[in-house]
Amino acid sequence: METRPIAHSRVFDPPPLETEAPVQMAEVLRDLIDYWGWGKTIFLLILMLVWLLLLRFGNAAIDWWWRQPKAKKK
Repeated sequence: METRPIAHSRVFDPPPLETEAPVQMAEVLRDLIDYWGWGKTIFLLILMLVWLLLLRFGNAAIDWWWRQPKAKKK
């Protein structure tokens, strides 16, 4: 009777990886520009940059703004 190897054994042979190369960022940008045009693509890239900056610095910026002395109303 033939036994099948289990996944954590040393004799386990994983299935071969796909032979296709991974998608390159330049190819994605080229397809996006072809589909949307330059204007919307640049807008999307700026929006992604702002989103990443907010993720990185947003909490500290809100905290800094909140701790500023408030102007007294007359």
